[in-house]
Amino acid sequence: MQWSKLRIRVEELLADSVKGRVGLHSTRYRHVHDGDGRDWITLDGQELVNMPHWYRWTVRYRVDREAAVGTNSEKLPDYDSLFRFGGLGRAMFGYLTLSIDDILISQNVLIRAIGMLDRRVGKRRLKGLADENAHPLIGFFHRFRCDAEGVAPPDLQVTAQTVDLRRPASSSSVDPGEKRRRADAALKTKKKRHPRTLIERIYRNESVESEPDTEVARQLREGFNQAQDRDVLLDMLCFIESKSKLMESAVHVKGVIQLVKDVEFWIRLLKQWTPRSHNPDRQFSSLARHLWAAYDVPVFMDKAWLQGTVAQQQWFKHVGTGKNIRTAEGIPIPLTKKMAHCFLEAPDHYSIDAAFRWAQVLALEGSAHLADALRETRIAREFHDNDFWLSVIRFFIRNPMLDLVHVSPIVDYIWNQRYEPRIVFVERGVAREAGPGQPNLSMKGRTVASLLRDVEQWHKRLGRETQGGQLQWRKSAIPDFRFVEGTEQSNNMKVWKIRELLSSNELIAEGRRMRHCVASFARSCHSGTCSIWSMDVETEEGVTALLTVEVNAGTKEIRQVRGKHNRRATEKELDILRRWAVQESLGVASYV
Repeated sequence: MQWSKLRIRVEELLADSVKGRVGLHSTRYRHVHDGDGRDWITLDGQELVNMPHWYRWTVRYRVDREAAVGTNSEKLPDYDSLFRFGGLGRAMFGYLTLSIDDILISQNVLIRAIGMLDRRVGKRRLKGLADENAHPLIGFFHRFRCDAEGVAPPDLQVTAQTVDLRRPASSSSVDPGEKRRRADAALKTKKKRHPRTLIERIYRNESVESEPDTEVARQLREGFNQAQDRDVLLDMLCFIESKSKLMESAVHVKGVIQLVKDVEFWIRLLKQWTPRSHNPDRQFSSLARHLWAAYDVPVFMDKAWLQGTVAQQQWFKHVGTGKNIRTAEGIPIPLTKKMAHCFLEAPDHYSIDAAFRWAQVLALEGSAHLADALRETRIAREFHDNDFWLSVIRFFIRNPMLDLVHVSPIVDYIWNQRYEPRIVFVERGVAREAGPGQPNLSMKGRTVASLLRDVEQWHKRLGRETQGGQLQWRKSAIPDFRFVEGTEQSNNMKVWKIRELLSSNELIAEGRRMRHCVASFARSCHSGTCSIWSMDVETEEGVTALLTVEVNAGTKEIRQVRGKHNRRATEKELDILRRWAVQESLGVASYV
């Protein structure tokens, strides 16, 4: 790929707050003996990073030295490709092939540094990227982006200063006094985080309003307020902080506080725990099994501590003592032996509730794809009338050629007909509540064709009926979203919008244009249990409807996302959706 096109594609990925301020440059010099050219990066028109091409010089140095002292000489320095010929170009080509998650953990300094400026990194995620041990260029761009987004500490001042990335000088050529001055300057610019200090301050009931990660502080404060012995909890949290990264994120802090309760029932002492991984999720899994499990427990059951209920935590302990999940108290549905076995094999990203549906589907010889489709429906969260829903699952298994895109609409239709009360207007302005349309609906004798026909007729009826009036509801506390992509100079601007639908008539109109059954959510929206949102994009050619989104009001989690005819969201649409989620602190269900 030509450098000019490569540079444009990378710079288009930069956040709006830094776009136009950071420039990537590369040139080659001809007929030059000492090098082939250079790469450089500018900030506000000033040269910030200088990277001369040292490829020929490095190769010649190696050849000459080996010839002089032999091949058994001490190992030569392995200079990073960052400082060699075309380092910036190769890095940026690799940048375009990686996901944002891979970019942020890349071992290539340039890839990770530019990742700090990427528009796919939201403000909340940006705060957690501070790394004292990172390369100075990565730290500089992180501080620069924080300042541009307005999330940096008040005393942070980012100024452009040249960072010369040529081949490092030998230690003997640097004056000791200069070394000390550089070290002192680096210490002043580093943003240090001390979880132990935060723990101790909250233990002493000191104010923590200045802490950047207020959610961690809130979880710690709540934990100390509920602790039977604050001194014991302090010792445990400080020990865990010294051994792991678990005290740096709110979700893990919450889980740790749940884990360390009921000390007298631990099967091992906390002081004997040593994590074997640097990954916080694996560290948490290790700690949970150290304290509570003598036998294997599937990874998805870690969610019992991170976001689950007390009952689910008891299920974790039950399985951890070697007992069968079938005999655990309070499980939502009865399990056969085969279902109990399949339950333990549910994927790591499943919720505990969804794992029960996985167990039913796999035990009845259904496919994992069917289980994934059911995981997106309400029956993966609600478990009453189990015998009937087993008959529905068997129906899906008996018809393996049914396109799984129909699974969610079919479940919605059945749920509505069996359980949802109807509102009937008996005269103008007078409404009464009637029972469900088909409270005794059965799967007996139904075929795929007849069921899809019923679903289609129901969709049309939802689009036609206004039921003599309309339901309206107040807007939720979540703001609408607007994001402008592209630039005027590039003539590629797009305006993405996500807005809340606030009446049954709006849901009906949305269902008509998107060809799905979102109108059935009117009662739930009116009661405040969920909110429905519409995403579209506007270009010079007009407005295009893209997605309908369901957000659970209680958990503030995006639970369903569907396009026209119930298609799944594209990666680009999900990227915009995640921007909104990060900005408004919304959760996103793992199956979305």
